Amino acid sequence: MIDLSPGSGQLAKACLSEEVLYHGFCQNAPHMHFCANIADRFSLSLITSEGTSLYQQELAEMVAALYADILESQKEGADEDTMSEGDGN
Repeated sequence: MIDLSPGSGQLAKACLSEEVLYHGFCQNAPHMHFCANIADRFSLSLITSEGTSLYQQELAEMVAALYADILESQKEGADEDTMSEGDGN
């Protein structure tokens, strides 16, 4: 997937979930760092989710121990996204 306007990084997350190679072209360095952080955080959640292509039990245990706060914020963000999609906003 070639993305010439990566925006918020949602397409990158979808590609990670579906094991699709993704290249996003950002307009500037701050936006690139923002998108990289989105992808990094989402990758952590995939590493710790059994059944995903990035899951490995030993790695998942280490990641869960080291990045518990980030994983919790990822979970809360996913819950908020689900709620906002369902309320018609």
